[in-house]
Amino acid sequence: MIGPKIGSVFTSGECILQGSVSVSVHGSGIPILMVHGFALDHRMWHHQIDAFGKEYRVIAVDVPGCGNSHASRNQSIAEMAIEIFEAVEPHFEGQAAIYMGLSMGGYIGWEMISRYRTAFQAAVMCDTRAAADMPTTAEGRRQMAKKVLEEGVESVLAPMIPRLLSDQTQAEQPAVVELMKSMMFRVPPQTVHDHQIAMSQRQDFQPSLAIFDLPMLLICGTEDILTPPKEMKRMAEGLPNACYVEIETAGHMAPLEQPVIVNEHIARFLQQ
Repeated sequence: MIGPKIGSVFTSGECILQGSVSVSVHGSGIPILMVHGFALDHRMWHHQIDAFGKEYRVIAVDVPGCGNSHASRNQSIAEMAIEIFEAVEPHFEGQAAIYMGLSMGGYIGWEMISRYRTAFQAAVMCDTRAAADMPTTAEGRRQMAKKVLEEGVESVLAPMIPRLLSDQTQAEQPAVVELMKSMMFRVPPQTVHDHQIAMSQRQDFQPSLAIFDLPMLLICGTEDILTPPKEMKRMAEGLPNACYVEIETAGHMAPLEQPVIVNEHIARFLQQ
């Protein structure tokens, strides 16, 4: 089986605060940079860290303001990409890396790869999109940004959890639900505010997908209601060198909900 149970010990590595960014490094070899989604931290990748940290140099970051990273106020998605890249690039040790991002981590990935194309040889994008927000979605983000400063983190993030996980995950994997809460409820209200504003203003990469010519694997949970399979499949068709897979009974958190099958798909992709 690829991937440990929640609570198992990660592959040994070092944690470093570089600027505002907490960087957790595991193993040696070709670097894999893992960037988490909104209001989470690097622990969402713990199955992937354990599985791939034995043969690759896994570099898992906490986005500024999340996990062990310090907050960098009022950053755009582009500025997050630049700050994270500057923190992790020394750990590439002169090798082209594999980018792995989920949701907001995907948004950061489009920005990072477009700026530093030669630093990356492949990418895995999970439950994300390249398009900018629709006006109604952007307005919803602005409303959440306002509400979190008035009512606190749990009031706005607790209702998100059922939308992030499939019904089966919620019913059968209580440890996943608890891990989600432990990541989300520790994020400062100001960070939730700033990241929602950043996402509402992010660049639309859908018209320029052709510039992303590196091999890409796109992964989507069949029960993902935030980035539905139909949308991710259409995005894959617009990329020059992408393959697309769906993960049964997973929602928006496919690598955490169904790590065995997700890791198998990633392993096959990396071996090509």
